[in-house]
Amino acid sequence: GSGRTFYAVSRNGTLVYTEGRTGQMFFNTRSTLFERDLVTGVETAIPLESRAIRDLAYGPDGDRIAFVGGPPGDPDVSEVRTYTYELRLGLAPAPVAARGQHAQAAWASDGERIAYVDAAGSDAQVMLRDLRREDPARPLSLQEGRRQESPAWASDSTGVYSLVHAGTRDLWTSGVAEGSVPEPYLESESDLWEPDVSPDGTRIAYRIGVGSNLSDRAIEVRSFPEPGEPVPISSGSVADPKWHPDGGSILFRRGSEILRAFVSTDPVFRLDSTVVVVDESVEFRVWDLHPDGSRLLLSRVEESDDEAEEDGGPGMPERHIVVLNWFEELKERLGR
Repeated sequence: GSGRTFYAVSRNGTLVYTEGRTGQMFFNTRSTLFERDLVTGVETAIPLESRAIRDLAYGPDGDRIAFVGGPPGDPDVSEVRTYTYELRLGLAPAPVAARGQHAQAAWASDGERIAYVDAAGSDAQVMLRDLRREDPARPLSLQEGRRQESPAWASDSTGVYSLVHAGTRDLWTSGVAEGSVPEPYLESESDLWEPDVSPDGTRIAYRIGVGSNLSDRAIEVRSFPEPGEPVPISSGSVADPKWHPDGGSILFRRGSEILRAFVSTDPVFRLDSTVVVVDESVEFRVWDLHPDGSRLLLSRVEESDDEAEEDGGPGMPERHIVVLNWFEELKERLGR
């Protein structure tokens, strides 16, 4: 195997990392794509040649997607790019930008612009690419000392676009015109990620880290563009909140499942109920919700027998390892 894994370090010096097959498989094995009907569960294969895939995003028309991944058939993802792909035509994917270490692609609702994260430099940076022009992608804005992650598009009643992104614990908003200055939307002592703005632009769902463990997460909703009090949606090993286009529910991931939380707005915004829409029997890695809310796009690992043996075999599970006071251990090893 490559030795790559998932890890996270908290402010108090606690290190958490994965050990086992999953951390390596996500980066180094090829995946195929399929759509799954949200009601019937019927699956339809997507004719995209298998490759390493890190992220998926439907275009606003539902016929195009953006994905972040490596070249076809090559499990080496030392360089990861953002591509667009026509789901029904089967044409070769078109690269959005030059090579780099891309992640987290997001379409504007006009279908002409894509935001993504490039982590090739010392800091992760949100980049903007106008598909109507030949111009290269440009940075959203520079925020020295802050990583920019998880871009999400928003537009007001006049159609003016802005972006919400995570940036070193906080959520920020920025115009998309050159020279726009990011402004803090929500500042927190906890880590904030994965914002998603509601279809009517009046609320935002996001993930918040409420502790040092991977299971200490929650999904909350607040008013937008001015933050009100948070409304809790779920907690535990949760991630990827995505608004249903009807605005009446939020889909999100919890461990190996995808759930749907139904909400009401009259007389106040509240959580009504939560149901499982994809259970643990369905193997997938990354996913997105179709713009009409009828189906999901998911990636599934395509693993050969040789790869399974190299990664430790099917009997080797993923484990989360917690190391307390890791900063002190690091100082000792560096002789400081």
